[in-house]
Amino acid sequence: MRCGFVLTLCLLVLSVDLFSQTPSGKEQEPVYVIVEKMPTFQYGNCNTTLNCFLQYVADSIRMPKGDECFGRVIVRFVVERDSTLSSFEVMRGLDACPACNDEAIRVVKSMPKWIPATQRGRNVRVALLYPVDFKQSF
Repeated sequence: MRCGFVLTLCLLVLSVDLFSQTPSGKEQEPVYVIVEKMPTFQYGNCNTTLNCFLQYVADSIRMPKGDECFGRVIVRFVVERDSTLSSFEVMRGLDACPACNDEAIRVVKSMPKWIPATQRGRNVRVALLYPVDFKQSF
């Protein structure tokens, strides 16, 4: 009898704890990686989302100063259901140039709205990884 009471009490405490930490808003919606129709980005006269992304980055980037400031930064972000971007994160950065990592995030945060992804006819959240290249000019 006592074991049943203790087990019931533990389950009650766990369920109260779980339900009291329910996230709200966008955090409840799943973030997909692959969907039926991936998000797209239009910029200039580009014909693919990758080319448009790279062109936007090339037009918007401000090269940090320093001899070590070259290489590729991989940025992860989420295209939201309402076309905005969120959850910016450097997945692989340049250890020798933290300013490059910051600049990559700044450029991606400044992007105009995307056309959102769709799954089964409705807009969904999708996480994307894109490269931001820093090249030395001679």
